[in-house]
Amino acid sequence: MLRQLEASGGESNINDLAEHIAAVENDKAVSALSSQERKRVYVSLYQAHLPRMEEVGVVSLDDGTVSVGPNADRVYAHLSQPSEPESARLPVAYVIHTALSIVALLVGFVWFESFLPVLFALSLSVYAVLAGWQLLTAERR
Repeated sequence: MLRQLEASGGESNINDLAEHIAAVENDKAVSALSSQERKRVYVSLYQAHLPRMEEVGVVSLDDGTVSVGPNADRVYAHLSQPSEPESARLPVAYVIHTALSIVALLVGFVWFESFLPVLFALSLSVYAVLAGWQLLTAERR
């Protein structure tokens, strides 16, 4: 909705917003929407979303006209963030580390049995670093 408001110069009426959102939600052109699809989104906007967004200053309502509110910038900042944060790649790092640790431990067990405690400690240390990195990036969000 905020992106549509931005595209329309910061102001639109509820009907146009409802049509746009219904078209996006139903993956259809506005002209292909049924009246039920339009109505469902309109009612949801009018009764729930817009009053709450007006309450927190994200939008302003005036006789069916919706305009960008004073706190909209706070929401726009979140809309412009990348869809996949860096921390979402961490599970891949855990999988790769696990595979490499298993291989290293198997090789160590077969050829370098005396180094197993060192390999195990090294593996756990890398897990600790990965977990710490994940916690730090999660706190920043």
